[in-house]
Amino acid sequence: MISKELIKQARQTDLATFLINKGYKLIRNGTRYRHSEHTSLVFTKNSYYWNSRAESGNSIDYLVKHLGYSFNQAVYELTKEKNTPKPTNLECFNIDNITLSNNYNRAFAYLSKTRYIDNNIITQLKNNNHLFIDERNNIVFPIYDENNKIVGAELQGTLTYKNFKGISKNSKYGYGFNIKTSHQPKKAFFFESAIDLISFYQLCEYCFQADIEDSILISMAGLKLNIIKHSLKAFKIDFKPILCVDNDKAGQNFKQALKNENKAFKEEVLPQPFKDWNEYLISIEKK
Repeated sequence: MISKELIKQARQTDLATFLINKGYKLIRNGTRYRHSEHTSLVFTKNSYYWNSRAESGNSIDYLVKHLGYSFNQAVYELTKEKNTPKPTNLECFNIDNITLSNNYNRAFAYLSKTRYIDNNIITQLKNNNHLFIDERNNIVFPIYDENNKIVGAELQGTLTYKNFKGISKNSKYGYGFNIKTSHQPKKAFFFESAIDLISFYQLCEYCFQADIEDSILISMAGLKLNIIKHSLKAFKIDFKPILCVDNDKAGQNFKQALKNENKAFKEEVLPQPFKDWNEYLISIEKK
């Protein structure tokens, strides 16, 4: 059992220093640090403040909520104490650790009636093991790596009055939910969520003029430069990444951050005045 003293020490660890030592790029602003991909995410000493989400917490909270660490693993990494048992079986994601359900009624209803995803596409995702449902009726979008192994999952709630999104614990760093249109994709499209990815796929099937042949479509579950960098390398994509991000300030800031780092990219421009690809899909399907 981890002692209270060790937990306290982990919570008081300087979070910005820890992240920088792990290779994360933070931008210094006086005594604070700002996340390079999320301009409203700020780190100060052992705390973080995500202003756009009205969220804050300590060092342990950030590792657990946003980096996929288990509580024990977070304490170990933040303290590196010899008397702390390093977690083993919890470090790697295992889909079997999620209690799945065979009742897809809520998932189908949410995707088709709320998100206007075509039933044929939903069925295709389910049959291809790209869509599961857990015991809490959350949709589980499994994340496959380059070896077609499930290494994580993006979660999507199905309650219309409570918009839950998340990443399953211990999901592998640098990967996102993805759909391939060929065995060896040559291009990679990046989205802010699995729902937007699937919406874009459906739009391309019916009306939107975008060439997704020989491609892989990848959800970043947010705006994460590390997923772009790692995915291009893991899936051996030589072509410039194609951004399909939201039409809002965060999306614009993300593109500017890429330009500031001299990262070349292409873009699929979302038609005005729509905020994201699912909103655009809904407008089309309602006509």
